[in-house]
Amino acid sequence: MDGCSRGTTRGRVSYDLENVYLTIACSESQAAELIEAIRPSLKKFGGMCLVSDTMWVIHEA
Repeated sequence: MDGCSRGTTRGRVSYDLENVYLTIACSESQAAELIEAIRPSLKKFGGMCLVSDTMWVIHEA
């Protein structure tokens, strides 16, 4: 478990590689590293990697 400013997160990995969805928010440079890291798994198992720009919306209390 990792602590972060939005609470505690717990990573879970499914090794059957069926219906696996990951949502990751990171910098552009981190995304490039991540893409290269998962590319071998995509080649081996198939699937897709979708990358999209996002906007951080800060709520005011």
